[in-house]
Amino acid sequence: MKRLITSSGSNGAVSSASILASAEGIKVLKNGGNAVDAALTMASILTLDEPYFNSIGGHGILLIYSSKTNSTECLDFGGFLPKLFNINQLGNPPRLNKYSPTSTIFPALLSGWNEVLRKFGSYNLKCILQPSINYAFNGIEVTPTLQNNLKNIKDNTINNYEFNKIYFPKNKVPDINDKIYFHDLGNTYELIANNGIEYFYNGPLTNTICNHLNKVGSRFTLKEFNSYKPIWRDTLICSYPDGFEVVVPKCQTASPTILTQLNVLNKLGQTVGGKELIHLKLEIAKIALNLRSLYCGDPKYHDIKYDYLISEELAEIYLKKLNINSTLNDEIKNISSHLTPDGTSHLCVVDSENNIVSLTQTIGPHFGTLDIIPGTGILMNNEGIFFDLLPINGPNYPVGGKLSQHDMSPVLIYKYSNPVVAIGTPGGTGITQTTAQVIQKIISNKYDIGESIADDRYRYYGNNNFKIENVNELTKNYLLNIGHKINEPHLNDPNNLFDTNTIWPGGFNAITTDKHNNLFTSASDWRRNCSAMSF
Repeated sequence: MKRLITSSGSNGAVSSASILASAEGIKVLKNGGNAVDAALTMASILTLDEPYFNSIGGHGILLIYSSKTNSTECLDFGGFLPKLFNINQLGNPPRLNKYSPTSTIFPALLSGWNEVLRKFGSYNLKCILQPSINYAFNGIEVTPTLQNNLKNIKDNTINNYEFNKIYFPKNKVPDINDKIYFHDLGNTYELIANNGIEYFYNGPLTNTICNHLNKVGSRFTLKEFNSYKPIWRDTLICSYPDGFEVVVPKCQTASPTILTQLNVLNKLGQTVGGKELIHLKLEIAKIALNLRSLYCGDPKYHDIKYDYLISEELAEIYLKKLNINSTLNDEIKNISSHLTPDGTSHLCVVDSENNIVSLTQTIGPHFGTLDIIPGTGILMNNEGIFFDLLPINGPNYPVGGKLSQHDMSPVLIYKYSNPVVAIGTPGGTGITQTTAQVIQKIISNKYDIGESIADDRYRYYGNNNFKIENVNELTKNYLLNIGHKINEPHLNDPNNLFDTNTIWPGGFNAITTDKHNNLFTSASDWRRNCSAMSF
């Protein structure tokens, strides 16, 4: 059942996938912390309350609006393959394995937190980590979502001592409301809080991490940890009717394709409606996934055509290709990673000064590689599976030292040069598709933020396969007859609400800000049991 999850206040607002994280974010704001302080406190809580998608063994990206400078900045703390990586490590022929240490990219998350805290925060790292330290030792209650994720991976954890001692201490899946304790991770957080991130990147913990990763088959070096720095990136902006501007990161993310889709949708306008419009929107989602494979990757290794991806020219090309009576089969052949599983967390914060953070972080799908650095509680990512093995030497082909292309897409929306929305979602390769769908509703001025998030969505998986919510039989038959393969999930089944399959449309978190009227609204997605709070 669709429902709106929103909360409005005059002093600040937060939105995340965790009630604990959102509550701690509000507490920071009430205690005088700013949006960055709250966002990072929430991000650290997610490593405990959404451990299947979060760890300091992962990476991330954020957009921040500073009211002091009236500017938006992007911080990229994305991970890369070890410089000593060789494609032969993936076998012959090469294959990506989500549980292999060769799928672990550099754990940049903690450095990203520290960098944005240094530049924009008012708290120190110890203050940021203290709530997580408390929860680590006092325990986190098992939610239905956590329980379900543990059920899905238990068969893959046989003989995995470090993982099982945390999540299966009684050799069984824990019951809902049982507590999970993160003693090793709590100790690690205390050491980082007292010694700074140097303890992780240039200290005793660095040796522990490198030695373990190399022992199990990775090739990271101490030098790579010692020298790592997050990157402040440019952003991409497109303008739309009624003064709207949409801002996305400009780096190895696929988020430029959000703007591509919005540009095509904008040109399509009101010329088509009904089932024909649904068909054309499915085709536009297909275009986005195709462009991801063709153009998105590490800009240090490839000349990424950002200007072309967000150009009116490209939108016109695809507008002319759309046909209400047929599908774009030629847009399928370049798609190579459409079946990559999902696994990401997003959060948004706005404070009383109208500073805004839109942050996405991940370890990849469902507990990453399942590999926990012994004695530390740090779960390692498997984000290397988002590299593309085809085309060979393409923009996202795996190469030593190369940043992994990802789909994390924090977004800010402006209206008449004022920030009005921060938004983002999990969803793997579906992120850019569903984000464009929700933003299109927002900038159409027909939906408020809660309605835009709650409304039906769709997602393309390749080979003309789509999932779509609540499509009627007439529309479904029309889509099937012209070549689509439609899978309509039973999202209204109360026994299925916490199944991981129900989050394929994403789990949006967003905030809106009306500084003139001193009103901040947070919104969260019913599909993922998210949490929106304000005060």
